[in-house]
Amino acid sequence: MKLSTNMLKHLAIVLGVCQNVLLAIPLPCHFNEKCRCINIPHHAEIGREIMLEVDCSNRRLQDIPDVPANVYTLSLKKNNIKVINHYQFNLLRHLSELDFSYNKIKRLNRFSFNGLSNLLFLNLNYNPLPYTERAIPIEVFKSLISLKHICIRHTSPYDSLLQEVALSNLKLLESLEIDIPKITPYKVVSSKSFDSLVHLETLKVGTCFLLEIQNNTFFHLVHLKNIYFDILCEISILPGAHYSLQKLHKIEMHYFYMYDVLSIDDAIKELSLTPVQTIIFRNTFLHGTKENFNVWNILASALNDSSVRHLQITENNPVGIFPVLRIDPVPPSILTLNLSSNKLDQFTLELTNVQKLILRDNHLGDLLCLKTDNKHRGRNSKLEYIDISKNNIYTLKPSIFQAQAELRFINLSHNHLQEVLFDVSRSNNLSLLDLSNNSISAFDQNSMRMFDNISLTSNLTIYLLNNSLQCTCKTLIFWKWVVVTRVKVFFDRRCASEDGVVIRFVSTKKKEFKS
Repeated sequence: MKLSTNMLKHLAIVLGVCQNVLLAIPLPCHFNEKCRCINIPHHAEIGREIMLEVDCSNRRLQDIPDVPANVYTLSLKKNNIKVINHYQFNLLRHLSELDFSYNKIKRLNRFSFNGLSNLLFLNLNYNPLPYTERAIPIEVFKSLISLKHICIRHTSPYDSLLQEVALSNLKLLESLEIDIPKITPYKVVSSKSFDSLVHLETLKVGTCFLLEIQNNTFFHLVHLKNIYFDILCEISILPGAHYSLQKLHKIEMHYFYMYDVLSIDDAIKELSLTPVQTIIFRNTFLHGTKENFNVWNILASALNDSSVRHLQITENNPVGIFPVLRIDPVPPSILTLNLSSNKLDQFTLELTNVQKLILRDNHLGDLLCLKTDNKHRGRNSKLEYIDISKNNIYTLKPSIFQAQAELRFINLSHNHLQEVLFDVSRSNNLSLLDLSNNSISAFDQNSMRMFDNISLTSNLTIYLLNNSLQCTCKTLIFWKWVVVTRVKVFFDRRCASEDGVVIRFVSTKKKEFKS
């Protein structure tokens, strides 16, 4: 039976009253049934008026629908809108977010955003909107006096710079997303027009071509802390670049258009001269060949005396990362190391001071070997968090975690483990062990005893969701343990008997089983 709009509204009210909570259930808007509306709580700065979150995305709209004055957020993404008329939103004084991404907008009008004095976020990404004064008039954003985030990247064509004067009035702007043209001058987004953007800390570059970062590239963006270069942007970090990155905190890169030892080494050395704490290389080192240079050793050497705390190298070619023979240890400043999705089939890296290690989605199988720095063997490992989920692991050596006494979180989900053979008895602070999506039938007595001992010093939680738990005479002791143990065990409300019959749990006396 298909429920009417009124029935859905009444159902939402009844459920909200029964649960004594405010449920955010999207319903067809009264002013346009193609859109979905959600009532949001009273906003202290707005007053007693009920506000709306309006979602008109992916509705094949060609025109902007009329919406009431109490709209707080409006999403029009993934439609066929071509034009934003003058004074289109003149009455929407409460609007804080406006999303026009993935449309067919070719140009804006001078007063397209007039009246949106409280708008905080504007998204125009993925529109055929050229960076010309005809398409983006100089005064088009002048009325957006509260705007903090503006997105105008992945537009086409990209053969000219965005009119910087058009952005100079956005005094509160914190985040800017733009493209860089094919023919790039040395000063990219750095004219005097940007001197007024004293709050601009984040820059996301969509499409660019052979972008050279030099000592004056961001000269007028002195407050820049976070820079993200998208996958369609090829860059080169030249000597002296650190002079224009004196407040850099985080940088994400994809491609270096000059892929050789010298260029990579120069880039990392320049970054090491900045206060950057997070460096992300994604799809960066894909050129694995037999003659490949050792990217990891270059990184480790250049970052040895840096301020970098978090290093992410993901979705790369393993041949282009680690050398076959000597592998340098992790630089001592690194606390978080993310090597996910690199197709790694072995791991023997000395972790030094790493506290968080993420190896998700690799091919490690049962070859995983955690190794602490030999130079500091006398002190305990610093590792607190390890994620080796999605690694096609069938078994782990008992000793794999024995040297990791500080472990608090272990993620072994989405593997093929059938039993717990690894030893975590020394990890007295272990609080979460994720074994979900494996093939475990039950724990043996040694494992249960080990987990009980840990629970005396830590509030241990174990996830066993989506496993092959069995209800047989052999596993009876396991089920008794689940009921009486201090360990919080989460699993599906079912198990399989010896003949394959699925048994579902209805209730328990001492614990509530959760799925």
